[in-house]
Formats: sequence, C-alpha cells, structure tokens
Amino acid sequence: MIFFLLPITGAVAETFLRAENITATDGDTVTLRCQLLKQDTKVTQVNWDFCNNMYIAFHVNYSDTKGTVVKEFSDRVSLAKDYGITITGVNRNDTGQYCCIFITFPYGKFTGKIFLQKRKSQAFYSNIHPKTSGAKPTGSHTADSALIISTSEDKKEEDSEYFYIFRKGV
Repeated sequence: MIFFLLPITGAVAETFLRAENITATDGDTVTLRCQLLKQDTKVTQVNWDFCNNMYIAFHVNYSDTKGTVVKEFSDRVSLAKDYGITITGVNRNDTGQYCCIFITFPYGKFTGKIFLQKRKSQAFYSNIHPKTSGAKPTGSHTADSALIISTSEDKKEEDSEYFYIFRKGV
C-alpha cells in the first residue's frame, strides 16, 4: 500500500495596498491616495486611471511627486505626495472608481481601487403662503439652486400652495 502525503497549508491572502473610499460635495478638493504596505520593495512607477485603462496621471522615477498628468485632466488634477492625485472642483462627473497601479521591484504590479462618491445634498424646505392673485413669496433665502413646485391652476385657491425647496450643492 502506498500513501501520498500532501502538505496542508493555510494560505492567507496578504494585503499589499490600502485604499479608502472618499465622499465629497461639489466644489471640494480631494486627494486620492493608495498606501503600499509592502516595505521591502522599490516603487518604480505609479499609474492612476479610471479602472478602465483611461489614464489620468503617472508618478515616475522612484519619486512620489514627479510625473505627469494627462493633458485632458491637467486643469483640475495634480500629483500629490505619497503617490496620490488631487482633484480640485469635484463635480458629479468625477464620481466613480479610480485605480492606483504600483509597479514595484522586485514584486511586480499591485492594484488598489478607490471609489469617489458625491455626498447627497441636504434639502431645506420652507413653506410659502397659499397662492393669491399677484402674491409673491416673501423672505430672504439663499441657496445654490431653488425649485418652485405649485399645484395646478384649476384648483380652488385655498387648496393651492407654493413650496420652495432649497438644495445646497445640487
């Protein structure tokens, strides 16, 4: 009788990069950064893209601040320390997944993912007086944008109401 002994190992996946998702509002400046946890490696290049091979920026030559931002993004994206990128004037088109790709020696390539999401706007509600002919809303309100909702014209006047809905950061 022949027995084959197979070694049993408890292989555990090791984490090499740390990346945290970011929530921002319109107009914010945010820095996306992935942290390489593998200490005994040299970083030769870090690429940033939209996780679809549409490149945004590159850190090169073993430097965390030297590199290039792709021309289409150079008006609002800049390189940041620790191999990050900074986005100024965040808007809804910036939301989505970003990938940081570390090219290292001697271990090769590590990829991290960050999701940039837009913070939901807070809505502020203020009732305005029932509609009467020629009446206008009173009071002073400031907001980034306002939407007026009214009931239909054919309802009785006492059933009609105006509402101002103020939204910051829409």
